[in-house]
Amino acid sequence: MKFDDLKIDCNTIKINKYTIRLPINLSLQFRHYCILRKKTLDNPSKYLFCNQDGSQWSTSIYSSIADFLSVTILRMDTTGITKYGITNLLKAGISIVGIENLTGAKSDLIRGCMPSGLEDDLEKENRFLNMRLTSSEHYYKL
Repeated sequence: MKFDDLKIDCNTIKINKYTIRLPINLSLQFRHYCILRKKTLDNPSKYLFCNQDGSQWSTSIYSSIADFLSVTILRMDTTGITKYGITNLLKAGISIVGIENLTGAKSDLIRGCMPSGLEDDLEKENRFLNMRLTSSEHYYKL
């Protein structure tokens, strides 16, 4: 991901072709991250996540990203991390096609992550209602 994909003033981040609204707490964390990043980088970097010298974080399983996630989600293998993310996207009601476009994962992997009996009916209705309310024209203007 590129640093320019993060729009702090709009609380959004661009992932592939999608502009995603950031949750409030994550947006605040990114604001702090940008301040720290500016103070500590030796060289400017086009990468959102980079080492102090401005180089891109490693994408291998042996990178610090996997170490952080292993503590957070109790998985360290890349397949487990991917499945964890896909399962949460499915729980949020994102379609298989949407997840394919967002993550690049294949549909058979996504279908293998489909949880059964996740929520009771009231919880589903609450999630749907809140999703629709936040997508109304004036929700964020109030």
